[in-house]
Amino acid sequence: MEIIYEIKTTEIKPFTYRTPLITPDENGELSIKYSRQQPKHIKKVVLLNLVGRNSKGDIVSYEPLEQVNRFLLAHHLNDNKQ
Repeated sequence: MEIIYEIKTTEIKPFTYRTPLITPDENGELSIKYSRQQPKHIKKVVLLNLVGRNSKGDIVSYEPLEQVNRFLLAHHLNDNKQ
């Protein structure tokens, strides 16, 4: 079976980033809460996904490009891009 891969975008607007706060609970399990202080508001974020299609054009795989998307988000947050 031949799989053809392509990059597709997902646009999120508006987007609010809140700093994650990771703490252990009473059982030692990690829990995540998000800071309510100083959220970063971004007008639009474009994220990338790797989509695989078979010869019929059906989607057989769909994966976000995590490291690329982290870089793009960090670029918005660190450079105060809107």
